[in-house]
Amino acid sequence: MTDQAIYKVLGKEYTELVFLPDDYLPFHPNGMKFFALDDNNEVTDTYEVYSVGGGALVDEDGDIDAVPGSAAASEWNMYQLHTMNQMLEWTSKTGKSLHQSTTVYLQLLVTSGLSAYPHAFTPTHGYVYECEGEGIKDYLKMVWKTMSETIGRGIKTTGVLPGGLGVPRKAPMVNRKAQMKGKHMQRNALTFSYALAAMEENASGGVVVTAPTCGASGVVPATLKYLEGALDLNEDEMVDALATAGLLGNIIKTNASISGAEVGCQGEVGSATAMAAGAAAFLMGGSPHQIETAAEMGMEHFLGLTCDPVEGLVQIPCIERNAFGATRALDAAEYALMLDGRHRISFDEVRNLPVFKLDMVVLTMKLTGLDIEECYRETAKGGLSRTWNLDETLAEGGADMDDLLADLVEQKRLANAFRRMSTVSRQSEGPGTRTQRDSVSSTGSQLSRTYSEIQEKCKQPRIPVYC
Repeated sequence: MTDQAIYKVLGKEYTELVFLPDDYLPFHPNGMKFFALDDNNEVTDTYEVYSVGGGALVDEDGDIDAVPGSAAASEWNMYQLHTMNQMLEWTSKTGKSLHQSTTVYLQLLVTSGLSAYPHAFTPTHGYVYECEGEGIKDYLKMVWKTMSETIGRGIKTTGVLPGGLGVPRKAPMVNRKAQMKGKHMQRNALTFSYALAAMEENASGGVVVTAPTCGASGVVPATLKYLEGALDLNEDEMVDALATAGLLGNIIKTNASISGAEVGCQGEVGSATAMAAGAAAFLMGGSPHQIETAAEMGMEHFLGLTCDPVEGLVQIPCIERNAFGATRALDAAEYALMLDGRHRISFDEVRNLPVFKLDMVVLTMKLTGLDIEECYRETAKGGLSRTWNLDETLAEGGADMDDLLADLVEQKRLANAFRRMSTVSRQSEGPGTRTQRDSVSSTGSQLSRTYSEIQEKCKQPRIPVYC
């Protein structure tokens, strides 16, 4: 969709867009460089800009949307507390965000059914309004209206998604089938349909809310849309839930990343699931600690998730991944409410525990993202993006599938061996290590010969070298 947006603004007749997936700009993996040319095709000016996730654009001067005094210019200046642990301490000290007990909430459910909602709760979003001011509510009302409209369009629109993969829209069919189920069997089906609806709108260039990104824009809306109906919630309650979700998203964005190009899909769908789980826990009556637990579990069980979109399109596996993220968010919220909010692994900061002090899920996500290979970080060079049509490629090349699949696995194994050899080689530099260096060199030469043979075999049926 980036190319279409640029052509629309600059005019396709005046613009040439060139994708260079193997070239990297210095600041961020998602970079773009503009060249202004005169009538003689001489470069008169250049400009670099980076998409760092969540709709934020940054150049060498910082956030390009930021103007003095704006929220973008001082995004976290208004939030003096930057971790969930600090915010939980704030709620305890001020008393401004203490909830009724979960026991009271469960009693209300028993006596009044799912439509009962304990309005007397004072939730975590109190900190958001303390920092942002009450005016943020009008903005969040617009956000919820946009999310609802996106889902509304998506569950009614049929056809095939653009891009050439031939992916049919599934949301209308799934929603119809959900309506046919009994009330107590509808949760997953309805949530699936809402997430599919939002993501299919995104894939078609429709209006969506980055929550936190376009590629993960189905999780939060689907989770909240289901709860809106199941708990008979009003607009103010949805706004408060969005405030909670947004606070969690900002914690992740500040202390780790929400960019698939930086940390893989754990930073996109994983972050969205954490946001949705925390918001759902709030709507279900959870305490601040239970909200944190829900968010932590929403992220924890997506750690290591790769970003490998087929053909570089945000369709496969992205659309269905959002659907499963939404149902997982509901699961995390329900599970968190069964607990007291005490958890060995915190959302984003070390607690005063005797063990597992470093198991902070946000930090872990960031560190894991640094370990994920480039081909699994939105580059469409590995994972599903390389294997989804392998059978067709093999058939065209007339190759034996079993042999070629074995060769691909061997190719990947050898590539990993090269990386390990490179590490050993660097470590062996220094006096008194000649024998070790010679051994590394000899083994490396053998690996190189074997790797070259595998590459040649894989190229014969026109299979590119895998990652």
